[in-house]
Amino acid sequence: MRKRWVMMIHLSLFLISSTIHALPEDGSCVNYDFSAVMDKQGVIDTNQLVRVLRHNAPVYPTANSNSPKKHLKLGKYLLPVQVNILQKRVQVRKVGIRAPLGWLEAYDLLCVVTPLQSKKGLDRKVFIKTPDSHDPNMNTIPAYPSYQGACHGRCKQLSRFRLYFIFAEDKVNQRYLVSDNHTLEIDPPPPLVGWIGDANSIPWNTTLGLRPREEVERISLAPKVANHERTGIELGGGNIWYTFPIHLPIIDINKQEQLYHVAAPSIGMQGFKPYNGNVLAAMKQVDVFFLLDGTASMGPYIKAARQAAQDIAEKLRKEPEFKETSFRFGFRVYRDTYADSILRECQQGICEGMPLSSICKSDRHTTDENWQNFTQRLSRVQETRNDNDDYPEKLFDGLRQAIVDMASCPKVGKLLFVIGDHGDKQNEIPQDIVDGLNYTFDRAVVFFIQTPNKSHQARTSYAYQRAYRSYRTQAIKILDKTLPIEFEGRKIARTKYFLSLNKTQLPTSVVEQVKLFSRSDFINELEQALAGGDSLRNILNRSIEASGMPILYWKWLEDTACPVLGEQCKTIIDHRVIDFYIPVDKTKVQEEVWLTDKDLSDWLSLLKPFENLIGDYK
Repeated sequence: MRKRWVMMIHLSLFLISSTIHALPEDGSCVNYDFSAVMDKQGVIDTNQLVRVLRHNAPVYPTANSNSPKKHLKLGKYLLPVQVNILQKRVQVRKVGIRAPLGWLEAYDLLCVVTPLQSKKGLDRKVFIKTPDSHDPNMNTIPAYPSYQGACHGRCKQLSRFRLYFIFAEDKVNQRYLVSDNHTLEIDPPPPLVGWIGDANSIPWNTTLGLRPREEVERISLAPKVANHERTGIELGGGNIWYTFPIHLPIIDINKQEQLYHVAAPSIGMQGFKPYNGNVLAAMKQVDVFFLLDGTASMGPYIKAARQAAQDIAEKLRKEPEFKETSFRFGFRVYRDTYADSILRECQQGICEGMPLSSICKSDRHTTDENWQNFTQRLSRVQETRNDNDDYPEKLFDGLRQAIVDMASCPKVGKLLFVIGDHGDKQNEIPQDIVDGLNYTFDRAVVFFIQTPNKSHQARTSYAYQRAYRSYRTQAIKILDKTLPIEFEGRKIARTKYFLSLNKTQLPTSVVEQVKLFSRSDFINELEQALAGGDSLRNILNRSIEASGMPILYWKWLEDTACPVLGEQCKTIIDHRVIDFYIPVDKTKVQEEVWLTDKDLSDWLSLLKPFENLIGDYK
């Protein structure tokens, strides 16, 4: 009991002493009370995530260490393990991993999952306030990766008329940490937008809004300051306002002058149209297909392919970064024509397989069923041996069949792993294979994996070596004909798509390649940046080097998004958001209480416990 009291006293001192630091307090773990989820030994038992609230936050190996062992980026979500009161640090671990990752400063972690509250008990919200410029590229405000310091090429650029919720505040540096989600306690966890300056924001600490009445043709909004460089705008009336997610937020009402103080986009009605939030949804669907050489000595690699798929299905899907990614699996086995007389499934050396389903929309049940069928069918595949085998295999016919097997759902990204040791008898690459890989799918890439050279075990070493060399030669030729040469001036190296692996390396390498093309959390961050108004081109220039993603993946992103984004592919959305004034006139405007469908659902949930109380007061 005495230990418990000592811990509570230390915790109180922690909360009091933290106020002297010029660091984020509101929203951070500095002022967070973990006692309700902490045992007598100080160990925290909770599923509520904490988030890193600045870029490059140091992670220390011990609570008192001064030398960080690594750094984490803004928004990384973790689970708290324990608190060191005296050092003002929190030990954390990754989701799904029991071993602690290390210790972070309490002020580098966000502990709240709902917005900060105003003095009136309302969620604190802001709209951005953009600069006054005729250059669209200057009509943005930065969302910083930290509560202090400059951008250093990492700022998101915000320009869209969009509502943000405040989750942390640094009063010294006058910055707010914002998200475009009302709660962070959803699955998967939404990304954080970043830190915006107080001078670049229009606080909305009410829940009041307005719109022109249906029967009014138009209303005029104007800046209050005389001779303001910006001109006023006119907004039309009518039922079109019921299609907009955000109306005019009332910042304040000047009762003496009878003026509404509102925020609005200077471009007029266009600025109220919602952003299409599913521009990159197709990038969260990934088909993984294996084309396997089924001849002698390939047995361990068939098992390794099955292990790689198992790691993706059972482990990767559970990692937070891939939680929204939908994976489908398929395979095809190729041999040589001798196999036709050994296995009834073989025709001209093309044998067992599992084509991809024609059902493109995947849910949990469908993906689980696909995975179970894949493992069952692949487990029945056995290597075959023939003393008259002349080493070259039916690689090209295998590729032809794989293209057919993968043809369903062409808008889903295709990752084809070809695993073998010997090339085809034919030296020249057939054009129909090149065309099939280039034009059958919206996005497809081939990884050629060559197993180790075992010419010392061959009956005819020279013939073995020639067939072995032809596999690499043919693979590189196919990659030259199917991979783009470059993207945005950056070369796409063919060698990254040709791998020499043994049976131990293969599962890990396949999973790592799949990771690079399938992160759903990364897609969510890109969607959020686009929703803020930034152009895809700006996002690419800012992120292409720092992300560690393949150059080819960035080309896929542009090819997928630009037909939908239109001008926003290359140009920032120019909403020119500022504050305006409009006379109070109930005949022209309709006051509203601003609620989204999510807010309404929240209110209904809050009121549900009281639904049976009416009878008690009759």
